[in-house]
Amino acid sequence: MLCHQDNCAVGLILIALIAFITHVDLSEKLSKEIRMGTFSNYLLKPYTFWIAAFMEAFAQKINYLVLVFPLTAVVLVFLVAKGYLFFSSGQLLSAVLIAAFAFLLHFVLDMLIAFWAFWTDNVWAFKHVKIILFGFLGGAGFPLDFLPEHLGAIARFLPFQYFYYVPVTYLLGKNSDMEKIISDGSHMLLWMIVLPFFCFFAWRAGLKRYDAYGS
Repeated sequence: MLCHQDNCAVGLILIALIAFITHVDLSEKLSKEIRMGTFSNYLLKPYTFWIAAFMEAFAQKINYLVLVFPLTAVVLVFLVAKGYLFFSSGQLLSAVLIAAFAFLLHFVLDMLIAFWAFWTDNVWAFKHVKIILFGFLGGAGFPLDFLPEHLGAIARFLPFQYFYYVPVTYLLGKNSDMEKIISDGSHMLLWMIVLPFFCFFAWRAGLKRYDAYGS
């Protein structure tokens, strides 16, 4: 993200808009169902828990986007009309695609947090760790360009940057070449393999501890 004062201000606005796509928050609900024992309802139904959970997150996202789309459109038109923001259709498409894949990553990450309820009474601490990581290593709190080199290298390796920072850089025109798009896509694909692996491991291990009366 560019660090000129105007660009940073625009970047913060764009972060809020990107969050409309990437944000997922099912862990509190699912962890409560695990603790209360009502999680058994998912296991007794003729469809898998994963389909039910994803469709719930996806339906929430569609409903939310329908509500906020007019506001998002107005904000983008205002920024472009005032000369604060310039982007091509290709940059917009790249940012939306990255954000859509980030939504999938965030879904898996939120499931992983929810599954901690198989072993703990509350996932509150894990949710707040996630928020801190998003702010510090995801670019939600400040541009990752401000991080020291060694912390910047960690941020570039971890997947948190794709939830906020990377889609915004595409909109700001910092990333526009095909090589960068391929690199980001490959990196996200790697994490789409790694995170589900840990998630399914936690799922299988957690089910062994679970019974109808809670964890």
